[in-house]
Amino acid sequence: QLDVAAAHAALSRLSAYHRAALTLRYLDGLPVAEVGGELGRSLHATETLLVRARAAFRRVYEEGEGHDA
Repeated sequence: QLDVAAAHAALSRLSAYHRAALTLRYLDGLPVAEVGGELGRSLHATETLLVRARAAFRRVYEEGEGHDA
């Protein structure tokens, strides 16, 4: 379960491209193909971007949790 404040803080620490991809996909609920269209990327490139963005988010989020403990 995500802490909403910590998730927003983690999201703000990501690159603009990662933040945009995650926001469009998970907050705005767009399908991957539409995320790619918004970002000017192919479907495959968008899938790769999302994999990397989720990994970056996870890393930053977990670092933040460690600082709060």
